[in-house]
Amino acid sequence: MCGVPSLGDMARLAETVFVIAGDEPELSQIAVAAAILNRRRGAGITFPGFCDDGPAAADLNVVCGDVLAEVGAEPASAHGFDDAGYCRTFAAVCRVWSGEAEDPTHGATRFHLHDELPDWGRKAHPRALIGRRFFY
Repeated sequence: MCGVPSLGDMARLAETVFVIAGDEPELSQIAVAAAILNRRRGAGITFPGFCDDGPAAADLNVVCGDVLAEVGAEPASAHGFDDAGYCRTFAAVCRVWSGEAEDPTHGATRFHLHDELPDWGRKAHPRALIGRRFFY
């Protein structure tokens, strides 16, 4: 089986999604996770199944750091499984990584809150509006 993530990979992705959308419904968390993994994958591989670890796949830690910086969020200290909200986010991330949850963003790699419009968003056409975010 290709692309089996480490527990560290899953925790890093779950922590990033939790910081960005931890207080939002599962679909919003799935969308954020999918967009992050779409960005990580790069071009050429279609959803579902984020099982690409080839040369085009960027390091997940770098991608998560870039996404947090882009949305203006600070990395949080690690949450534990004693936090019910984090557990829900971790489960959503697992569903995305495994391909169980379909990509609601239609391949998006970037997103922003619907009441914001970054400069890069002015030149792009959104693929989806999910929860509080436009996905590109």
